[in-house]
Amino acid sequence: MQLSSQTSAAASAAPFVAEDQATQASSRYAEYKIIRRNGAVVGFEPSKIAIAVTKAFLAVNGGQGAASARIRELVAKLTETVVSALLRRQPNGGTFHIEDIQDQV
Repeated sequence: MQLSSQTSAAASAAPFVAEDQATQASSRYAEYKIIRRNGAVVGFEPSKIAIAVTKAFLAVNGGQGAASARIRELVAKLTETVVSALLRRQPNGGTFHIEDIQDQV
């Protein structure tokens, strides 16, 4: 009985942990902005880099590549490398042009 209550308590806490991590990630990048091609300035979202890299892999490897754990791991590593390189250039926040990100990718 006690085990099931502990399990349900842990399961109900999981959404709050995920929300907290998302909040921390968004606040970590709050000082960074991106200038889009149309001139609009938007917040920096590393997940968009991961999406672009994933689409590139899909274009080369086809749809079955998306299900590959190896591809997902590689996309995560490449995204982290690109984000780290950008943040090293402007450690205290700033604005990047979309081409700066594409050059890193």
